Amino acid sequence: MSKTFVADIKEGFEVSGVFLVDTAHRRFTKAKKEYLKVVLADKTGQIESVMWDETMEKNPDAGSLGGGVFIDIDGRANVNRYTNKVEVVLNHLRIVALGDLDITDFLPTTERDIEELEAELKAVLAQVDDGDIKKLLDKIFKDKETYDAFTLAPAAKGFHHAYLGGLLEHSVSVGRLAVSTSEQYPAIDKSLLIAGALLHDIGKTVEFDYTTKIDYSTKGRLQGHMVLGNEMVLKAADSIKGFPQELKAQVSHLILSHHGEPEYGAVVRPKTLEAVMLNLLDNVDAKMNGWLGIAKKYDEGVEWTEFQKMFSDLLYLGPTKARQRTEAAKPVAKGSAEEAETLF
Repeated sequence: MSKTFVADIKEGFEVSGVFLVDTAHRRFTKAKKEYLKVVLADKTGQIESVMWDETMEKNPDAGSLGGGVFIDIDGRANVNRYTNKVEVVLNHLRIVALGDLDITDFLPTTERDIEELEAELKAVLAQVDDGDIKKLLDKIFKDKETYDAFTLAPAAKGFHHAYLGGLLEHSVSVGRLAVSTSEQYPAIDKSLLIAGALLHDIGKTVEFDYTTKIDYSTKGRLQGHMVLGNEMVLKAADSIKGFPQELKAQVSHLILSHHGEPEYGAVVRPKTLEAVMLNLLDNVDAKMNGWLGIAKKYDEGVEWTEFQKMFSDLLYLGPTKARQRTEAAKPVAKGSAEEAETLF
């Protein structure tokens, strides 16, 4: 486990511990002496580092170093005279296996407490009244492998909830919205909408690879999370004796249509009341998370952001500090499923 995080490194610091290698390149000085440039990463950010030729000769792992591996290092943080940025001059490095390391120390992770999110998930599940849907959700979430992946996976590579725990955070948020909107619009089948809220992105447990960095898996690139998630849910439904075929088709439609339009990746357009609502709720939560994440990157006094692809425009932050607004927008944490039920 890294004892010094990137965000804490300052000039003059002695740096030691385990870091994830984002990139590693062998280069040459004007005098044709070889040196190594490495970008070190953890959940708090990235920092450039360098190992000079005479030190490389004493570190056999330096010659074969590449991105996506973990290294145990010793070094010192100095200011690079050319870039005027702090970098780590490496004295020692050794490649180590992931082993007992906690991947959440090295990749961006939700700021929410996972146990609190799990309690909120249980509270949303408790709102399901339909017996068949309850069986389906139990079948999926009581599978340990699926549940563990669901609570750890990101919801995206970029744009929204692009961090470990992001899928759980996003799904719970959409689930809570499903409960409240079902009360607002009684014509909605609450249990069906909750199922869509919790299962619409279940395929992202397979779509993404997050062992050393957040990226798409081969299956994710070839099929996408809607197809993958639909297969998972249909398989679970088929394993339940007597599961209604009409209900299976309805849940499948929620998954395949939740992006709204084919140009945004939807397999089909939403055609049921619950599918139309799920598309809206999914978009609301994604956009809110995206806006708050962007705002958090800007300091006090900044009124306008740069152009943001997610919104196809600049964003107005206003005269107040973005981080203060972001903190105020965080939901109240609850410590148990029973307490979480009061959030609705």
